[in-house]
Amino acid sequence: IGQHFSGESNHYRTEAEVEAWKKRDPVRLFRERLLERGSATAADLDELEARVRRAVEESAGRAKDAPFPDPGSVLRGAYKDPGTLGLDIS
Repeated sequence: IGQHFSGESNHYRTEAEVEAWKKRDPVRLFRERLLERGSATAADLDELEARVRRAVEESAGRAKDAPFPDPGSVLRGAYKDPGTLGLDIS
């Protein structure tokens, strides 16, 4: 799954800034902590990452293949009583 913007993503960040934030990546830091403490093995974490990646890709595929929802349902569940906004979402 790609990022939310499919164009060139580094128009607004310098390479130094991107590298600085990569060093603070919470997923990488948590992985390192788990390994250091012996809470998990690299193989365990690799398998977990692969399972999560597959689940996300499968979910994204289902979402891409799903039909678009009825435009009239866009506010359903967003407000307690959409009628108070003068909107008809039936």
